[in-house]
Amino acid sequence: MPGLKNIISRLSPNRILIMWIAIYAIFMAFTLNNTYPLQGDESFYTVSAANMIQTHSYMVPEYFGQSRFQKPVLTYWIVAASYKILGISLWSGRIPPLILSCLTLLVVYYLSRLYINDAKFGLFSVFLLSASFLFVSFSRIAMNEPVLAFLLTCALYFFARADSGNTLSNKWLFTGWLCISLAFMAKGPGALILPASYAIYIAITYRGSSPQYLAKLFNPVYILLFLLIASPWYIYNYHCHRDALLAIVKKESSHVGTSFSPIRFMSRALFYAYTVLFSIFPFIIFALFRKFRSRITFPHKLQLPIIFCMATLFIFIFFVKEHKDRYIYTILPTLAVITSAALYSSPHLKKYMVSAVALSLLLLIIYVSYPVFPRESLRELVSAYKFKALPAETLSTYNIDIRSKGWILLMSGGKAAIDTYSADYIITNEDGLRSIPDAVIVAKSEERIGLKLDGFKFKIISKKFFLAQRSVK
Repeated sequence: MPGLKNIISRLSPNRILIMWIAIYAIFMAFTLNNTYPLQGDESFYTVSAANMIQTHSYMVPEYFGQSRFQKPVLTYWIVAASYKILGISLWSGRIPPLILSCLTLLVVYYLSRLYINDAKFGLFSVFLLSASFLFVSFSRIAMNEPVLAFLLTCALYFFARADSGNTLSNKWLFTGWLCISLAFMAKGPGALILPASYAIYIAITYRGSSPQYLAKLFNPVYILLFLLIASPWYIYNYHCHRDALLAIVKKESSHVGTSFSPIRFMSRALFYAYTVLFSIFPFIIFALFRKFRSRITFPHKLQLPIIFCMATLFIFIFFVKEHKDRYIYTILPTLAVITSAALYSSPHLKKYMVSAVALSLLLLIIYVSYPVFPRESLRELVSAYKFKALPAETLSTYNIDIRSKGWILLMSGGKAAIDTYSADYIITNEDGLRSIPDAVIVAKSEERIGLKLDGFKFKIISKKFFLAQRSVK
C-alpha cells in the first residue's frame, strides 16, 4: 500500500502520537461496559465510590458496609468524581483509568525524549507500552494501578527534567514531589520508592557533591508539601475511626515482612522475572539478548529509571509476601522506555516498530471482541429487567456473591437494592430462587467459571443466575 505509506511518512511524530492515542482511547472506550475480561478487586473501588455519591460520605470508602482503609482515598475520589459528572455506571467508573492511561502514553513519549532526543525513539516507547497485555488490561480497570502509574511516570519525568547536570532545578523538583504526594494518596508508601531511587541515582552520579544534591532533593519545603497532601486523610480517620484504621493497618502490614525463606524468595523471584519478561513480550527478551550480546551502553541519565525498576522489584521480592502480576503495572511505562533504549540502535528497529504497532492493534481488537465468546450473564439479566420493568418497579439482588452484587449495582445505574426479596424484580441464584415462593422466572443466564476433569472428559463448571418477578396477587 504505497499510498498509505506516503501519507504516514508525511505525518509529523506529534500527529502520529495524537492519532494513536485517539485510536487507543476510542477502541478501549468501547470495552468499558464489558464485564469481561474482569478484575475481581475492581468492585472495591467502583462500589465504594458509588456509595460515596449515594451517602455523600467522601472521607471513608465503604464496601457493602465495610470500611475500606486498605488503600488511601485518591482513587475512590477520582471514580466518585466521574460518577458525579456522568452518573453511576460501569462505563463512567472506568473512564478515569482510561484517560490516565492515555495521558501515561503521552508522558512516556516526552520522558523518552529526555534520554534520547529523537521522536522515533519516543514513538517506539509508546508503541511498546501499548503492546503490553498488562498495560492494556488495566487501562480499562477502575483500580489504583493506572492512577499510580500515571503519577509516578509524571514524577519520573519531572525528576529527570530537574537534573540539568550542574544542579537540580527547584521548579521541577517541586512538581515531582507534588506527583509523589498524590501517588502516596493513591497507593501509600509504595510511592516513596521513586524518591529513594532518585537519592541512589544522585549518590552514584555526583559522589563527592551528593550531600548538597540530596539536601536539595529532600528540601524541607518538599517534605512539608508531601505532609500537607498525604497526611490529612490519615489524621482524620485516625481521629474519627481509630480502631478500624489501626486494625486494617495491622492486617495490611502482615503482608509485608523481612523473614527470609529461600523457597519463598525463589518463588517470588521467579514469578516477577517471568512477569517482567512477558510484560512487554517479546520485546523485553529481544532487548536483554541485545544488551548482553552486543554490550550496548545506555545514556547516563537512563540510570534513574533502571534503578527505579530494580528497587521496585527488590521490594516486591524481599518484603512483599503476596505476589501479583498487577504489582509491576506501575513500572511498565519505565520498562517500555528502557526496552526501547536497548532496541533503538538495532538494525532491526523498523521491524520491531511494525511488530509493536501490529501487536497493539491486535490487543485492541481482542478486547473489543472478547465478550462475544463468554456470555455476560449478569448484564443479560439487568438488560432484561430494564426491558421488562415499568419505571416505578424496583430491582434487588438476593443471595448472590458480593462481587456479583457490585456488578449489578453499577450496571443498574446504582438503583439495585442489596439482599432483599421485597423488590418487584430480583436477581438471584438457584438457592435464593427456592426461598422466594412467589417468584416467577423472567430470564436466566449461566456463567462459566471453570473446567473440571470428569473421568476422561472435561466438564464445564458454571453457576446460574435468574431474574425473577414477584407474582402480583
